[in-house]
Amino acid sequence: MSTLRLTFLAYSFPNNQVFSGSMLWDTNTNTLSMLTLTGYGPYHVAPVLGPPRFSPPPPPPTPPNPYPPGCLTFLNMGTAGATELQINYADHRYTDQPLQPVPGIYSAPFDVFGPGLGNLPGRGTIVVTDAGNAPNPPGNLKGTVS
Repeated sequence: MSTLRLTFLAYSFPNNQVFSGSMLWDTNTNTLSMLTLTGYGPYHVAPVLGPPRFSPPPPPPTPPNPYPPGCLTFLNMGTAGATELQINYADHRYTDQPLQPVPGIYSAPFDVFGPGLGNLPGRGTIVVTDAGNAPNPPGNLKGTVS
């Protein structure tokens, strides 16, 4: 499988903020693209992808990242210096089910942060499906393995 569609719904507890969106994930190149993002609540996050990070390949990772190779472990959405939505498994000590490059339904740690906000904790659900032969347009954001 090479291209997956990630559809998500995230919410931040202290402020009743909800975000929904989707993006494509090319699992052959660890490239994310075509982000859509909508927010409901007091904060606006621009639909901009920051560089994602993925679990390293074998040999098996040792703590603190115990996830299998290829799992999405970090992603910022938004503009640096403004309000951002973040998936960050490290902030949650890798205790959540890993977001693997296979179809499924995943619970994920989403946080909202920005100037004057601090880090507002949240949760979310990500549904991963096969996107078939979806196009991979220019302007994609390739991730790093760490």
